Amino acid sequence: MPVLAELNRILTSGSFRAANRGRKLLQYVVEEPLAGRANRIKAYSIATIAFGRDPSFDPQSDPIVRIEAGHVRRALERYYQSEGHDDPIRITIPTGGYVPTFSQRCAQEGRTGFEVEINGAMPKRPPVPGIEAYEV
Repeated sequence: MPVLAELNRILTSGSFRAANRGRKLLQYVVEEPLAGRANRIKAYSIATIAFGRDPSFDPQSDPIVRIEAGHVRRALERYYQSEGHDDPIRITIPTGGYVPTFSQRCAQEGRTGFEVEINGAMPKRPPVPGIEAYEV
């Protein structure tokens, strides 16, 4: 699956500088929608499943997931500005949530940017030039 190959490229790259917790967050939020469980991606599930926090974890009083997601977003930006510049797939985590978007480089001649891939299938409507994102 191309998205998992992209995840592996990111996690093993020299330019993706994220702490172990950030790597766990990225892996969790990418694998869950691919398994059809995007609705499970919440601060609580990230903390308890990906980070191994106690079931009494309270996302309202402990901002660790929000903080770590910000670190991962910035690490992804750095990765795609450097080592991942020419990658065929792009993974992003939009602000305000944790469900990632997956976009694929345009293959049509004369087009630049990315068009969206949702779980391996291209969307039915024509893509907008540049980067267009749909949640999985």
